[in-house]
Amino acid sequence: MMDETRGNEDVRAAQAEVLSALAERLSKGDAPLPAELVAKLAEELALRIDDEAITAAWAEQGNEEPVSWRGNAARASRRGRGRDVRDIELLARAVRDLEALGPAEREELSLEIDALAFDPVPRGVMALHGRKDGHLQNRMGARRLLYKVQGMLVTVVAITG
Repeated sequence: MMDETRGNEDVRAAQAEVLSALAERLSKGDAPLPAELVAKLAEELALRIDDEAITAAWAEQGNEEPVSWRGNAARASRRGRGRDVRDIELLARAVRDLEALGPAEREELSLEIDALAFDPVPRGVMALHGRKDGHLQNRMGARRLLYKVQGMLVTVVAITG
């Protein structure tokens, strides 16, 4: 765990260095970095944030049982028609992330979570690079829904932004 903490500190230090260099260039009036490079840096930063969120969420959860998702009524009507429907559970971190959102954003993300019961890997979902444990990322505007699918169970791990 100590090596992981040190690694995260090193990553943050490198990111701070890059941002400082960029700020210095901009303050001098130098040409900003190419858009492709900035987009690449932003994507790498988002992946690192998501990776840290997943690791922290599982560590925080420990041996506690995840919370069953409340969307059961909507899914129950589909079960009668023979469609495969997955159960959804949320880790404590995901519950906290969802509760921290405003009402409109919370409702939008709730609908997306409900939809995972019918299609756990909708169009646009990506596997998190560098993770071998099957975590997925669904981007919704500025937010990212991080979850894992195991058979007929979808576990929502965290919501980042």
